[in-house]
Amino acid sequence: MPDFRRERFLFAIDRLMLNPPGGKDFVFWNAPAVLVFTTTSPDPVGIGGAWIASFAAAMYAETIQVGTCYIGLIIDALNSDPSMKQLLKIPGEEMAVSSLILGYPDEEHYRYPPRRPMQTVWV
Repeated sequence: MPDFRRERFLFAIDRLMLNPPGGKDFVFWNAPAVLVFTTTSPDPVGIGGAWIASFAAAMYAETIQVGTCYIGLIIDALNSDPSMKQLLKIPGEEMAVSSLILGYPDEEHYRYPPRRPMQTVWV
């Protein structure tokens, strides 16, 4: 991991996990579950398959009123520190691709914020 990235990563761990502002968990948001999607082949097909699986899991979770959020910070940690993989019992040869936290939301949204129509050009 490049030095500048390691410094940002360590700052984020210290600031967000070990000393969170106001005692809040700003990484996992107190979610009771984390899903990590991995691949044994670090090629576009394996990585794409893991992303499709994580997207499908997120879409399914919405249908059963389970909230999800992608957490990219854990992917960097898992792929750069083998002890993190051991903690989650992920085999060392596997590459972490995507992660989702899962839980029942504290809030219920009745309306989505207004958005401008998407600019589309059909060819």
